[in-house]
Amino acid sequence: MQKQIQLLGLTLSALLAPGILFAQSAPSPVTGIAAAVQGNQITVSWNAPAETDISYYRVYLSSKSILENGGSYDDFEATPDANTFYTLQHRPTSGSVYIAVLAVNRAGMEGDVFVEEAIVVAGTPNNAPTFTPTLKTLPPPVTQQPPPPEQISPPESEQTAVSTFDVTTENPVSQEEAAALRERIQQQVESLPTWEGVSYGGKLHLILTDVISPTEVVLTFSGNPTVDVQSAPDAFSIVDSEGGSLRIESILIEGDTITVQTEKQTRGVLYEIKLKEPLQGTDGSPLDATNRQGFFTGHPTGAEAVQPAEETAPVPEEPADPRSISNLRLTTSSLLNGVYTVHARWEVRNAYNDLIYYAVRQSNDGGATFSDPTIMPFTINGLDVPGVLQGQYGLGITTISMFGYQSPEVFASIAVGPQEVPKPPKVVELPAETEPSEVLGVETVIEEEEEVETVPAVNSGNLSQSGAGIALGMVGTIGVCAGFCRKRKQR
Repeated sequence: MQKQIQLLGLTLSALLAPGILFAQSAPSPVTGIAAAVQGNQITVSWNAPAETDISYYRVYLSSKSILENGGSYDDFEATPDANTFYTLQHRPTSGSVYIAVLAVNRAGMEGDVFVEEAIVVAGTPNNAPTFTPTLKTLPPPVTQQPPPPEQISPPESEQTAVSTFDVTTENPVSQEEAAALRERIQQQVESLPTWEGVSYGGKLHLILTDVISPTEVVLTFSGNPTVDVQSAPDAFSIVDSEGGSLRIESILIEGDTITVQTEKQTRGVLYEIKLKEPLQGTDGSPLDATNRQGFFTGHPTGAEAVQPAEETAPVPEEPADPRSISNLRLTTSSLLNGVYTVHARWEVRNAYNDLIYYAVRQSNDGGATFSDPTIMPFTINGLDVPGVLQGQYGLGITTISMFGYQSPEVFASIAVGPQEVPKPPKVVELPAETEPSEVLGVETVIEEEEEVETVPAVNSGNLSQSGAGIALGMVGTIGVCAGFCRKRKQR
């Protein structure tokens, strides 16, 4: 996370001239910053700016100097109110921590510039002195500044010996030079465009997901979130890349952040945290439809991932011909425009999980002639063929494995629409003594009415009567199948 403060090429020393107002609506810089280490916690205090409409403060943290790196920082925490004393939730175990503070007014405008920072060293004794260095700056203006409001002192149990060192310029300038410099800077500042805050469209957005321990994840939002206690379990869920759940132990809402306590994470595993209603903003803003999920990787000190035992399925020395489909059933339904739709359903067993395509051929004359084969994905187990005309319609279906082998084709046909009733044979008058069986060439055939099967809804494809619709849409797939077929021919 980076915060870059750039004001049209103004020098850093000019930017830090005291008494200059950088924006009409932004709070003044925060001064008098002091920090101390209490066990594994850091407490920070500061002087309130002259404005009286301060809503809260943002305390910025960095492992490097914020002032000497152009305002760059690693993280920040928001105070719950306008008090000038705060205990950081960040708990470093060692190393230097640089701390700076900016004020935020009730209009949501944040201070424009850092002018001071404090540094503490985590792991040092409680009575170790800390200091609050400032940048070399111009002497204060002649006009008297109002005294800062009374600072809220920390409890006696948390007070430590803090030494403050003021850093002044080695070559102070005259009051006339300082006044002229401030006037030039003020003219340049007035020509700057007005800064406008980010508009979140009246929605609550999740803007940052940060894992800070094997059991702790911090979520930062665009506003202050809230959720009903009884409904909180329905608003938060965490799953890993395999779909397994990471149990949530508790949540803590502080300002615009939510700290989620979880069971011990598995290091290196990618997790996704999902948010949903009834989580919303304290101002009633609904949860954004898109920015309601975040991703994080299990903490480096988390649990070790359990490696599943590798199981290798027995592979036949030479792939056999794939299994054909079974129980191919055809039914018809008529449309208003006089044409029909043929529905095909079947079953197939994929014992080796090697089937990837079907090759489907159509026939409009009961199997005498066929169309070119259409390649269909193996994920279906049914077809709907619209626009079939009256006649004897048939389908031939072959399965294709990933090795390019094809099963024997299974064919079925059905009479579509009303069929022409054949003329009855001519009755020949026989002499009384002649038995009917002696008349040759006449056979009476009794056909049973075909029972129409009701087919349940399945995952089916759509196949045109000619096959051209599917063939054009799957040119790449047909090319792959053709390669498989050539491999089979070389066998």
